[in-house]
Amino acid sequence: MSTSSVTLGRQNGARAEESNDQMELVELLSRIGIRKNVGRLLVELNQEEWMDSRNLQEATSLRQPEVSTAMRELVRRGLVEIQSEKTGNRGRPRHLYQLKDDLTISLQPFIDAAEERLNELDESLKLIASSEAL
Repeated sequence: MSTSSVTLGRQNGARAEESNDQMELVELLSRIGIRKNVGRLLVELNQEEWMDSRNLQEATSLRQPEVSTAMRELVRRGLVEIQSEKTGNRGRPRHLYQLKDDLTISLQPFIDAAEERLNELDESLKLIASSEAL
C-alpha cells in the first residue's frame, strides 16, 4: 500500500469522524428547537470561511430550496454576513455567506429560547403538581 493511500485513508477517516460529530451536533441543536436544515447550515458555516449556496448544498446534502429557506432564517436572525460577487458580465451575482460570530455566540439566542421554554414547562409542572395535591 502506498503512502498516499494510507494518508488518504486517514483523511477519509477523519472526515467521517468529523461528519459524525457534525451530524450529532445537528441532532442536539434540533432538540433545543433549531430546525435540522438551519442546524446543518450553522454547523457547516462554522467549518468554513465563505460559502456559496452550491457549496452549502454539496456539504449538507440539502437541495437549493432547502438551503435558501434555512439561509433566510439565519439572515433574518442576523447571524450571517452576505457578500455579493459578480460572476461575469450577465446574470445575478453569486452570494457568499459566513457566520458573523463563532458558533457559540450564534447559538446563544436559540439556547436562551430553549431555556425559557424549559422554565415555562417547569412552572407548568409545578402548577400541575400543586393542583393534584388538592
